[in-house]
Amino acid sequence: MTSLQIDYFLEVAKGTSFTKASEKMFVTQPVISRQIAALESELGFVLFDRAKSRPKLTPAGGLFFKLFTEYKTKLQDTVQEAKVIATALPYEVRIGCLDGWSLHSFLPEIINKLTRHYPKFKVQLEGNTPASLLAELKNGHFDVAFSVVNNFRDSPELSIQKIGEIPKILLFSVTMPQAQLEKPQPSDFDGCALFIPNAREGYLDYVRSVCRQIGFRPSGIEVMANSDSAIQAVSNGFGVMLDDLWLRELANQNFHYISLGFNDSVAVAWKTYNPNLFVHMFIDALMEHFQ
Repeated sequence: MTSLQIDYFLEVAKGTSFTKASEKMFVTQPVISRQIAALESELGFVLFDRAKSRPKLTPAGGLFFKLFTEYKTKLQDTVQEAKVIATALPYEVRIGCLDGWSLHSFLPEIINKLTRHYPKFKVQLEGNTPASLLAELKNGHFDVAFSVVNNFRDSPELSIQKIGEIPKILLFSVTMPQAQLEKPQPSDFDGCALFIPNAREGYLDYVRSVCRQIGFRPSGIEVMANSDSAIQAVSNGFGVMLDDLWLRELANQNFHYISLGFNDSVAVAWKTYNPNLFVHMFIDALMEHFQ
């Protein structure tokens, strides 16, 4: 039997005719008749005495009317109880992103949207190097991870969705002489050290390609342990740093940057079969934001 058959039965049993019930349920009268006949066949009882001008419940029909009425009431109560339980429990999504990134342009909005419906929903946010970020997403330490698209390659167990483009930048300290130039160019930093955070395999070749593309000839490329180490070196005027516009230090007045005229593709990734319902709700809200 189906919920719709039960609804049709209850509507007719309230004392209306098959025709009146069909009008109220926005279907034709033959549909009501066929569905109730199918319900009677499955139950093995005639539910209505159709000999009279208005269908009347048989004794068996009266028993099922009581049962189905109680069932519908209990179902509604259970749905409401489930909603109360769902909104009272603390649900959490563990998010990882590239070390040094700030997600303030979209993450607070998504969290606020979810907490309006689920007040105790929360996230944990942690930065990490590209290799560690991917490893900890795969081993379950993170539920969701944000990084550039290439960092998620060769990961068939993940669902990966591109969410946008962010400009590539060259970060430098305001204490450097070049900061006094009206419009500094990458070539103005020729001979300076270039700092990059520990990155994926092949990233160093990519950085050398970028330097050639923008006409920048550093004295050397220093691979640091993480983004914070690279930023420390730059903040002390030891050189410049190649990164993205999501770098949180851009809010720091002690730094300036040059936009390099090209972008990195940014993606979000998650385990396709993650059982945490709130991970998928978070992803849905994220996709809606970036549409």
